[in-house]
Amino acid sequence: MSALARFFQSKKKNVFGYDKTPSQLTDELMAEGMNIHFEENIQLLPENVDVVIYTPAIPANNKEYQWFIENKIPMMKRSEILGILSDSFKTIAIAGTHGKTTTSTLTAHLLKQSSLDCTAFLGGIAKNYQTNLLLSDKSNLLVAEADEFDRSFLHLHPHSAIITSADADHLDIYKNKNQLQLAFVQFASQVKPKGNLIIKKGVNLNLNPDNQSILYSYSLENGADFFPENIQIQNGLYTFDFVTPDKVMKNMKLGLPGLFNVENAIAALAVAYLNGVNEQELRTGLGSFLGVKRRFDFRINNPGMIYIDDYAHHPAELKACITSARHLFPGEENFRYFPNRIFIPGQGILLTNLR
Repeated sequence: MSALARFFQSKKKNVFGYDKTPSQLTDELMAEGMNIHFEENIQLLPENVDVVIYTPAIPANNKEYQWFIENKIPMMKRSEILGILSDSFKTIAIAGTHGKTTTSTLTAHLLKQSSLDCTAFLGGIAKNYQTNLLLSDKSNLLVAEADEFDRSFLHLHPHSAIITSADADHLDIYKNKNQLQLAFVQFASQVKPKGNLIIKKGVNLNLNPDNQSILYSYSLENGADFFPENIQIQNGLYTFDFVTPDKVMKNMKLGLPGLFNVENAIAALAVAYLNGVNEQELRTGLGSFLGVKRRFDFRINNPGMIYIDDYAHHPAELKACITSARHLFPGEENFRYFPNRIFIPGQGILLTNLR
């Protein structure tokens, strides 16, 4: 929502908004010139509203939501607006029940640091840019995080797409894993003919054979179209050889920790490579990537104390986060678990905000 708000603000529109509570992000939006309030009060609504953009997280009994309906103000979901905007671009959409925020942010960074450039709507704050919106006045490429919640990603018709995972999630929406996977199949079918569809190996979807997109796989292991070889840790960061269907890029350095981020990087490198980013640009972009706030985010990294902030809440995300911490700090296998945090004795390592 905030990326869309920033987009319309950049187009010199008057942007108003409601949120339930103030936050650092709403403070930033207000500092950028947006009018935001934090109580359900129709007296605070602006006059002459062109359109209301809302998220399904807004409850149906919200007073302002009800007022807009009663007064027949045009209303559109966030995903509908993003779909309309993306139709005027060559869109790269990254979907998955986990991994999509880091993968989409890295994809955007690889393009932004290349001669191609891009616009991007991201689901987290990119640490390289301190924002979730990237703008370009010269590129027709758009990177969009494709959210499966409320079937939002079905409003997108990308030229290239990544599917990082399709584990059971949002079962209040989908009822069961099969229904969720059917939505991912529908998303895959919406990739444009002769476009690129890149799926993590092991994500078994019954794809429509009539889809004319070019299908690729990626993995942390051999046996996929894109994968890493010779993975090593140097000063807490990973280096690897990036294997593509037609060449090997030696000694690529990823600028952030976490083994699961190597896998995310393979997907991002693959889609950037298929869209024309050259090897040197890939190498530079990968090494300069700082990550996403609250995604295996090192807040303190000193010899006596390591503090990592992570948003992980899905069981698969928790497993990946914990496995990566163990991989980075071998010999500290006896994790002690506390609510919402993990402490590793002997290292002073605290992973927090795990839900």
